[in-house]
Amino acid sequence: MDHKYLGDTGVKIPEIGLGTWNGTGVEPLRKSVEFGAFLIDTAESYGSERVVGESVRDLRDRVFIATKVSSSHLRRKDLLDAADKSLSLLRTDYIDLYQLHRPNPSIPYSPFGSNK
Repeated sequence: MDHKYLGDTGVKIPEIGLGTWNGTGVEPLRKSVEFGAFLIDTAESYGSERVVGESVRDLRDRVFIATKVSSSHLRRKDLLDAADKSLSLLRTDYIDLYQLHRPNPSIPYSPFGSNK
């Protein structure tokens, strides 16, 4: 499987990841990681973070977990609470890539460090 750099981070990830949107099980995920598919995509709204966490509990150093925060949790406190919940469900102390699932026009966005 080909790998690509994630932006300018220096981190290489597979071009193809394992999506967990439509449900998955522990054994299929574990077997996939065993065969080299170590990028696992999940999201708060998929309801699969607990299964992902169970699947990688002793493989954490071999997987790249990408998860997403729901658009209803984009205010600072909500985002931090959602991240903590995802960390707990994923049984890990870090998320490799934390993404916004989709924008929420009712919550203003401002890049870090911006005074605008």
